[in-house]
Amino acid sequence: MSVEVGVPLARKRELYYLNAGATWDSTTEMSIACPANTRWKVISIVVKNDVNATTTIYFETAAGVVINQLANQAANTGRTTFPTLVADATQHHGDVIMDPLEEVHVICGVAQGAAAYILMQVLEVPYYG
Repeated sequence: MSVEVGVPLARKRELYYLNAGATWDSTTEMSIACPANTRWKVISIVVKNDVNATTTIYFETAAGVVINQLANQAANTGRTTFPTLVADATQHHGDVIMDPLEEVHVICGVAQGAAAYILMQVLEVPYYG
């Protein structure tokens, strides 16, 4: 493997998903995929509900196999986070490393309104495997 001078080997990315209009309002699931030729170390995920709903965050392989449930928050209009310290949430403990095309899924019990969002912070590294 060769490394170009001045090209960072890793970078922090903040992926901010605003309410996607008709898509977010008419479905209760959003998927975020790790791009080809990269790996992500998931630092944090914040889901803000503006309509009272349970929220589940889980991680699956490119083949659709569920690896981990990251968080499961009881109905609320607040934030669901990973990692979380919320008493009624279940959580995966440990690092989450995503390979190319693996996905994080966020499921809300009901469709969300205009103030809902997802913020995901990752460390992105090139992957040539």
